[in-house]
Amino acid sequence: MLALADHPHGGEEIQHILSGQMLFISWSEVLAFLPLYIVAMAAWFGVPRVRTGLGFFMLFALVVTASVQLVGVYVVFASLILPALAVNTMSRGKTIAGMIAGVLGVAIGIAVATLRDLPAGPVMVFSFAVVAVLYRFGHRVYTNR
Repeated sequence: MLALADHPHGGEEIQHILSGQMLFISWSEVLAFLPLYIVAMAAWFGVPRVRTGLGFFMLFALVVTASVQLVGVYVVFASLILPALAVNTMSRGKTIAGMIAGVLGVAIGIAVATLRDLPAGPVMVFSFAVVAVLYRFGHRVYTNR
């Protein structure tokens, strides 16, 4: 951020890094990162010991860094944290419920951003948060019946 502080378009670049421009990503940009994501998925599913220790942190760092370049800091970290937060009080079915929460956050966010012509990054973060709150509230109501 300090490097961009005196740049004439620094504010725009900082906004791009934080919020991303996912609706305007070209297929060539996506395809440039595709080999990294394929290798990461192959390692994750093909080499179970990669899921712990140093292997996990290396994969995590590579995938998060690439994802931030594509969609922005806010979306990446909201997609990591909010679905997990939505389901962490559940005793059963956390994995599938977390996946559903993540998919709902993305689908709702992109739909609202597209239909209302709003910036996709902040709208997706907001939709992840709303889904997380609704999950937590719904789980509390369901378990206290």
